[in-house]
Amino acid sequence: MLRKVFAAFLLFLFIFIFSGCTPSSSSSSILVLEYHGVVPDNAWGKVNHLYNIRVETFENQIKTLLNAGYKPISAEKLIDFYYNGYKPSGKEFLITFDDGYRNNYLYAFPILKKYRIPAEINLIVARIDQAKNHNDPIKGYLNWAEVREMAKSGLIYFGSHTYDSHNKVITGKNKKKNYPFLGPIYLANQKRMETWQEAEKRVNKDLMLSVEHISYETGIRPEIFCYPHGNYNTWFISRLKENGFKIALAGNIPQNNNPFTVKRILVTDSLRGKILLMKLNLVKYSNILDFIIKKASGSAQKPDFSKT
Repeated sequence: MLRKVFAAFLLFLFIFIFSGCTPSSSSSSILVLEYHGVVPDNAWGKVNHLYNIRVETFENQIKTLLNAGYKPISAEKLIDFYYNGYKPSGKEFLITFDDGYRNNYLYAFPILKKYRIPAEINLIVARIDQAKNHNDPIKGYLNWAEVREMAKSGLIYFGSHTYDSHNKVITGKNKKKNYPFLGPIYLANQKRMETWQEAEKRVNKDLMLSVEHISYETGIRPEIFCYPHGNYNTWFISRLKENGFKIALAGNIPQNNNPFTVKRILVTDSLRGKILLMKLNLVKYSNILDFIIKKASGSAQKPDFSKT
């Protein structure tokens, strides 16, 4: 009998999701969308399709969300959600971009302005200092003049994606590589590993530099951090807190009730129209489905749905 009830409930939930229905509960989560590059058709053959979408796709996704009754929110509202009692209706979304590519300014920003959509861009700050490959409109990085213009619009909030710790480095005598913000690295010139105290000083300096440069250029102190490639550990989370960050964006993980492991949804070029809406509905109910499955197997603990 229990199995029949469970199967019927799953069927109902499946129909509910794919019918496009959405909950009205104020405890529903904010959908945080993850983008990287937005490029024109003539550049489509030159980029990684997982981390880039076409300009026309980006506008289609914006229109699809708005037409379906979704409400765009700012990065500040995400902070309010975790710290100041902001209660979303269940159809809010926040657009985020990683790395700080110039194409965000050239191709995404005009669309965001057209529809008055706020967004958040996570900068690898050293690459903005250098305006790395700036003349390349597709793979180059923003310069500070472009950052200031976007910040002045009131639509774009800039977060940190480290100052210059985005790539892997050698973290052991065996030349094994890992991300330098996760702990001690190998000091080749001294033929030894860093101490944890030295690592803490180095990582804090990197975070501090990113905060100082973004604050100086935009007039707003960044309180949002984005984990490079979704990597983090508890030691690094402590460093973020010490440096005044309130939010850390992660990847596709079911921990949206923790402000330092905020779940995001990677948005690809294939997600257009109803396909995008189906994807978002599946994500919204994934935590509930996970609980149901665990409940059926007898391994579930009561979940906290207050911010899921």
